Amino acid sequence: MLPRRISHAYVVTSPTARFITLHLPGGFEQFAAEVGEPAQALTLPPAPAVPPDLAALTETAARHGITILAPPPQP
Repeated sequence: MLPRRISHAYVVTSPTARFITLHLPGGFEQFAAEVGEPAQALTLPPAPAVPPDLAALTETAARHGITILAPPPQP
């Protein structure tokens, strides 16, 4: 559990990891839907060729009350 306004990040290093989160209050799913894209198949997609546009991601996050402090940590 993380209280509000506690900086955090996740790094998954296992090829078989399963991860579930619960976000309260609701609303995070709207951010995820805006920055994500629908799956094209019921398999894992290939890794992206380029990293996400951090400026655009930060702007979108701000509209949803999320502050991105830095790029995610690397494994």
